[in-house]
Amino acid sequence: MKASRTRAWTLPRWIAAGAVAAVAAALTSGASSLAASPRPSQASAQSPGVIYVSPSGSDTSGNGTKASPYQTIGYAVSAASDGSTIVVEPGVYREEVTIAGKTLTLEGTSAAASVVADTVIDASGDANGILITGPATAGTAVRDLTVTDAQKAGIVAISTTRLSLTHLDVTNNDQSCNGYQGCRTPIQQETFTLTNSAPCSATNDCEALHLVGVSNSTVAWDTVENNLDGGIYLTDETGPSVGNVIAHDTVVNNQVDCGITLASHNPAAAADPTKGGIYANVVRDNVADGNGAAGILIGAAPPGAAAFDNTIEDNAAENNGLGGIDIHAHAPGQDVSGNAIVGNTVSGNAPDFGVTTAPSGIVVMSAVSPVNDLVIEGNTVVDETDGIWLVGVAAPVVENNLFLNVAKPYTP
Repeated sequence: MKASRTRAWTLPRWIAAGAVAAVAAALTSGASSLAASPRPSQASAQSPGVIYVSPSGSDTSGNGTKASPYQTIGYAVSAASDGSTIVVEPGVYREEVTIAGKTLTLEGTSAAASVVADTVIDASGDANGILITGPATAGTAVRDLTVTDAQKAGIVAISTTRLSLTHLDVTNNDQSCNGYQGCRTPIQQETFTLTNSAPCSATNDCEALHLVGVSNSTVAWDTVENNLDGGIYLTDETGPSVGNVIAHDTVVNNQVDCGITLASHNPAAAADPTKGGIYANVVRDNVADGNGAAGILIGAAPPGAAAFDNTIEDNAAENNGLGGIDIHAHAPGQDVSGNAIVGNTVSGNAPDFGVTTAPSGIVVMSAVSPVNDLVIEGNTVVDETDGIWLVGVAAPVVENNLFLNVAKPYTP
């Protein structure tokens, strides 16, 4: 591994001493488990604390066994003790599921991809499909389900840690986000200049899979597609989001916003990363294609926000409505330094608003504070006018990138 690439994997500059071991373990164990086992084993019917749900079950006469299941996921969640597994039989469940005050595993009944599409949480008319909230939910796992038609997020997690969100199909959510309700465009998200609603927050936003103040978690092997706003969203309104791994996801055709976004909205983040900030996260081996804004974005919104020391590695960002991979800072006191963009493929993307006027592969810009310790290495840029475009960047490491059919490969 080259020295410049190793820089991207160092722990964040301001991480609290007590969190160093936890972050290092998350990055190490998360990477190894993703490589070793693309799909976790299903729960055994004989295991203690296993509760079954079926459309043919009953919340009044059922007892949660396989022979006599409950009918709704919400009832099973309320009946479950901490550490239980809820097995959801194929069918359509028209409800919003809230997990709070306990750690649970919520899973479909089969590892077969075809069954995921048959085990559906239909949140039509509800704010979210699945809400996971609070520190007591640490270690919760959700897998092998389809989540669809929520008014806002298909899945939203707030102020928790060690989540595992895998093998999910999150589709056709953000239903209330049509007509500038919520943070409707990338410009609005980054500057908090909204048309008809309050600023972006943990409860007022429209992204299909949204983690708010969540750390040391895994989002992997998911399909996030055809949502009316954006795809996967990592923010820090309730606290720092650190040590997360977003890997092997397919994030495509989300209509308005970015495919994968790491955005700091917390004005205290740069001064005190224990209160906020997006750092030491890894976005690896994802496909971001055909989204309305950037394929992958790292950004900071108000003055004092911070999104630093993240690694964007080995992704494909193609045919998106802004640049393929973008890093943006617009206001005083923001920190987007120390990020690494390594080994990605970008192709056929659009111009980046306010920065470039032609199709752009990788764009890093800061309007005020300089971006330091940036690494852009080993990427392949295809069919773009501007390959790598940098504004307000100090002494970047830009090495071993390949440009194919690119008019201006590098504009420092």
